[in-house]
Amino acid sequence: MIRPYIHLNCASTADGKLSYADGTRLRISGEWDMKRVHTLRQRYGAILVGAGTITKDDPKLTVKGDYVQDPLPITKVIIDGSGSVSPSSRFFKTLGPSIIFIGSEVDHTWTDEVLRRNEGRKDDITIIPLHTKEGVFPLKKALAKLHHMGIDRILVEGGPTILWGFLNNGLWDRFTIYHGPMLVGGRGPGITGGRGTFDPLRIKLENVMKTEEGGVLLDYLPVMVRP
Repeated sequence: MIRPYIHLNCASTADGKLSYADGTRLRISGEWDMKRVHTLRQRYGAILVGAGTITKDDPKLTVKGDYVQDPLPITKVIIDGSGSVSPSSRFFKTLGPSIIFIGSEVDHTWTDEVLRRNEGRKDDITIIPLHTKEGVFPLKKALAKLHHMGIDRILVEGGPTILWGFLNNGLWDRFTIYHGPMLVGGRGPGITGGRGTFDPLRIKLENVMKTEEGGVLLDYLPVMVRP
C-alpha cells in the first residue's frame, strides 16, 4: 500500500492520561514541547486529528509564530466518520486546505451547512465520504487518497481513538510521546483507546530525551515492515 509517512504524536501525564478524569482539557506540554510540536507541524506541512479533538478543544490547527519564525499555512485533515464536527469550528477559518473524511452515511445537509458557514473559504474545503463497515473507519483508504492528492507526510496528533486506529493497523512510521511531569489519576482518557487487543503490539524504543521542564520525550519505531 502506498501511503504518506505517518508520525504519531501526543502529550500525556506521567501516568499516561491525556486529560483530567472527567475529560476536561489539561495543558500538559510546556514551552519546550510546544516549540517541538509546532516545528513538526511546519516541517510536515499536514496535520491529522479526529473529530473528538475538534469537538472538545476547537483548535485552530495552525503553526504559531510564537514557536516558529515566519510560519506557513498547513493542510488540516480531519477524520469525522459521523459528521459531528461543528460547521463553525475554528480550523475552517484558518489559512490552508481543510480535508474532512466522513462516513458515506452522513447526511448531505451537514456538508451543505459546512460550505454555507464557510462561504469565503469553501475553495479550501474538501469533503470526502468513505464507506464505513461496522462503525470502523477505513483509514487505509483515507491515507491512499491523501497520498494521491500529493500529501506525502503527516503529523497525527491523536486522541486515543485515532492513535489506536493507526497503531493497530500498522499505519505509522514514528510515534513520539511527551510525558509531562504531572499526575492526575482517575479513569480519564489514556494514550490509546479503541477496541483494544489481546495480542499486544510490539514497538521499539529508539530514543529517550529528558527535557529542561522535567518531562521526558519517548521516541518509538514499529517492529514491523511498513505496509
